[in-house]
Amino acid sequence: MELLSYTSTDGPTRSISVDSTRERLSSRPYVLPVSPVSDGMVSDKQLARQEHYLAAQINIRPGMKVLDVGCGVGGPAREIARFTDATIIGVNNNDFQIDRATKKTAKAGLSHRVSFQKGDFMKLSETFGENSFDASKSRRGLVKTVKLTT
Repeated sequence: MELLSYTSTDGPTRSISVDSTRERLSSRPYVLPVSPVSDGMVSDKQLARQEHYLAAQINIRPGMKVLDVGCGVGGPAREIARFTDATIIGVNNNDFQIDRATKKTAKAGLSHRVSFQKGDFMKLSETFGENSFDASKSRRGLVKTVKLTT
């Protein structure tokens, strides 16, 4: 049985069965915005565990096509691709971050599974078409895209 251990900010280390979590969740797409582990410094290992937990919770499996909205420089996308063998497409509106994400991904040897594209978060269906992804995720990118109208 594959176990995933994680530590919450308000409690002890916990373990969940990745297999039972995947069985419990349906195969339909999920969108799950997540918050940082804490406001303080966190290790790369902690961040990786958080991405593994997220991938298990939204049932990302090998071969799935996953959209990462507001991907930044692509760290979570690369980690989820390593953990799941899924294909991840990151979308961001910042050319500098897309360039860095692409270079870091090539250096990590993951260009065959992770790519990045400039795009408008409010026009994703125009860019990719309807129902183009099996799942999507966002860390904080969607929070920054709220458009207030009066």
